[in-house]
Amino acid sequence: MNPIATLDKPVDNDALYEVVNGKRLELPPMGAFETDIASDLLVYLRQFAKKQGLGKAVAEMLFLLDGLKDLQRRPNVAFVSYKRWPKGKRVPRTNAWEVVPSLAVEVVSTSNTAEEILAKIREYFQVGVELVWVVYPTEE
Repeated sequence: MNPIATLDKPVDNDALYEVVNGKRLELPPMGAFETDIASDLLVYLRQFAKKQGLGKAVAEMLFLLDGLKDLQRRPNVAFVSYKRWPKGKRVPRTNAWEVVPSLAVEVVSTSNTAEEILAKIREYFQVGVELVWVVYPTEE
């Protein structure tokens, strides 16, 4: 993930971003094919979680994973169980949701590198994410 906001490049407030070690990193856009896969996963997870009363599934949500390290990640899809965020408690009106998701899903695009994905997987498990899905789409 190379794009970093710098002094000579204005910050696009509409762009999706993550924060790693206090540095804002703009995310490259996902391809249409990968976005479609993430959307389908969100629909299935959301329906299942609601039907079973398990928690909340979200897409492209920014999570504050570690306040001390200022680590904020934005999985393509995530699931937060009611054990981690009580049922009925509203999602806050903040830039980042201060909860560690139970599940983080990354749908790999051509703009992603293996090193970047491995770093995210490591970080997710280090902060307490229970399960990480990495989806490598094929067009078959």
